[in-house]
Amino acid sequence: MLHHDKILDAEKEVKVIRWYTGDTKSGRNYTMKWIAEKLGVSYSTIQRTLQRHNIVTRGKGRPPMRMDGMRRCSLCGETYKLSRFARDATKPFGRAYYCKGCNMVKGSSSVVDDYHET
Repeated sequence: MLHHDKILDAEKEVKVIRWYTGDTKSGRNYTMKWIAEKLGVSYSTIQRTLQRHNIVTRGKGRPPMRMDGMRRCSLCGETYKLSRFARDATKPFGRAYYCKGCNMVKGSSSVVDDYHET
């Protein structure tokens, strides 16, 4: 390990993981560059931290890929298995952004709530 690389403390590691995977109230994913600037550490430190936690880092502008076969629905915010998302070759993950339930009703919140209760 080079002398300029830092090992983050546990609290900062949690922030890095949450910011990068979108596990925040807003659900927004932040880039490794933004996280590095915010925490005052190098880009490679952020990258290695994510890799230590088995989070696959991807190219610029591509969302993080979870290793547990789960994905968060962009509409309802719930996390489901990948099988709950329609296949879509035009998307970075090869799956739709919305779960199948939300995709069926797109925007009718009462119907979305009813679908997810079952």
